[in-house]
Amino acid sequence: MNSRAFFLVTSLAVLWFCVFATGAEPSQNTGPIRDTKEPQVEMSSLRQQALHGDARAEYLLGWSYMSGTGMSQNYEEAVKYLRQAAAQALPDAEFALGYLYEQGKGVSRDYQKAVVYYTAAARQGHLTAENNLGSMYEYERGVCKNHRQAEHWYLMAAEHGYVTAQCNLASLYFRGRGQRKYSQAAEWFRKAA
Repeated sequence: MNSRAFFLVTSLAVLWFCVFATGAEPSQNTGPIRDTKEPQVEMSSLRQQALHGDARAEYLLGWSYMSGTGMSQNYEEAVKYLRQAAAQALPDAEFALGYLYEQGKGVSRDYQKAVVYYTAAARQGHLTAENNLGSMYEYERGVCKNHRQAEHWYLMAAEHGYVTAQCNLASLYFRGRGQRKYSQAAEWFRKAA
């Protein structure tokens, strides 16, 4: 098999895989516990801390309502606590709120608000927010379609090893024109693999 055919077959297989990973959900690299050594907090204690304006507690409580961890899933309550934490510029909360606006869970679907929250989290280096913001630009959700911006945000997360963004960036390059784009696509497909 010549190298062009091998590249094409390999690229198509990876592209197929990446299609299912375009927009990332919160459970992929976010959540209340990134460090497994962080202790679980009792819900009543968490509520008390949230009532006193503790941004991390507000986020954890919002996440618990969003995911149904330790309590019944309730997106409206999740939004309430996530908004409070996002108002204090907590990137995990900004990302989660962006996701809820993008999906229309607990709030009316609003891509523009999703972009606002994703942007706030992405500017603080939140990898999934960077990826999802790239997707918003690529697919014209809440912003004008802009492949340069999509490339920028995918690249930010991809360079930090975020596999979903690496696939999305490779796919963006693969659909581009010219030999240079194909070589960049191959490079990012290899890194993602």
